[in-house]
Amino acid sequence: MNFRNLLAAALTLSLVAPYSAAGSDAQQALASLDPVFEKFMREQHVPGLVYGVVADGKLVRVKAFGVGNVPAATPVTADTAFRIASMTKQFTALATLRLRDAGRLSLDAPAEAYVPEMRHWRYPTSDSPKITVRDLLSHAGGLVTDDPWGDRQLAMSEEDFSRLVAGGVPFSRAPGMAYEYSNFGFALQGRVVSNTSRTHYSRYITDAFLRPLGMPHTTWDYAAVPVGQRAIGYRWENETWIEEPVLGPGAFGAMGGLITTTNDYARYVAWVLSAWPPRDGAEDGILRRSSVREMARPANYAVPRPAEDPAGCPRS
Repeated sequence: MNFRNLLAAALTLSLVAPYSAAGSDAQQALASLDPVFEKFMREQHVPGLVYGVVADGKLVRVKAFGVGNVPAATPVTADTAFRIASMTKQFTALATLRLRDAGRLSLDAPAEAYVPEMRHWRYPTSDSPKITVRDLLSHAGGLVTDDPWGDRQLAMSEEDFSRLVAGGVPFSRAPGMAYEYSNFGFALQGRVVSNTSRTHYSRYITDAFLRPLGMPHTTWDYAAVPVGQRAIGYRWENETWIEEPVLGPGAFGAMGGLITTTNDYARYVAWVLSAWPPRDGAEDGILRRSSVREMARPANYAVPRPAEDPAGCPRS
């Protein structure tokens, strides 16, 4: 995704663990990040942004620049609401792991066991395995990369999505062979979450994660955000910012539809960091620490080296 073209500003939270933010040296180090973001904002024609650094379970640095609404010149603050695009995928993945832990699904089961519309798909080869839930989570379903098409589908209804899935989709390769980024794959994962939880993925994620984590200003619908707190999306064209249409909520929101603020998202980042290191002790009841850490586990695939590489052998 080209964030420069889709967002009025960027919401960035850095994960720092463990780190002590006390002392003047630490504060000076954090302040040295300001020119980095100012340079990015200037060179990429971003009208405004906000960044934050989380350490020791707290938001230890937050700095906002520019505006979230160009005509109104509304300053960006830590409470400005941004669509966080593909960072939404983390929440869909965590919801899947939570359902797995509850015995509602298996990561290695065919996804069609939970999404019946997939059962009549035509796979690229006669020996292709069925796409698994794990394949969808790790972008290994063999589905064709769909940026920026996927971002334009955020308002697709659940009914239209069902018809799209039932009609079959193109493949670039057999499932499980290689990584290829797929927004559509995570939209499918949202349907897996909806069907196995028996509630819409957005409601399940809100109830299971957003509310327990204390994220009251995080939503799936821009209409729910007060006008003065919205970061409006723009693209830079002909030396000016052109406003982009607001899309969603819809079936594709599971891949990129979440809207949040720096203060809210910092609570999520602190919670994720709290899963490390492995240790004894009580769990928080939201999700097992080991499952949170599982989200960061790498997946490796044997892929051919580029043709110009004289070695010409597989690598992982």
